[in-house]
Amino acid sequence: MDNIDVQKLAELARVHITDEEAVALEHDMQGIIALCAQVQEAVAEPATRLGVSYNVLREDEEPHEGGAHTDALLVHTKEGYLEVRKIISQD
Repeated sequence: MDNIDVQKLAELARVHITDEEAVALEHDMQGIIALCAQVQEAVAEPATRLGVSYNVLREDEEPHEGGAHTDALLVHTKEGYLEVRKIISQD
């Protein structure tokens, strides 16, 4: 993205910016886009430490049937909603 139309983006966001702010924002956005490209490159490479990959998912060996636990969950309902224990106090 070489040319960013900051004024158009500001218009779409319904934000008024001056020409000086547009120049500064365009510069900032170029840096943000460059940083995002670096993050994408890092994510594309497998994360390894000491030769061990930490970002690997295992295959499901024996997945349960869909809805197998539904009845057990629906036992704890109140007025059509799932009832859970309180974990946050209002104090």
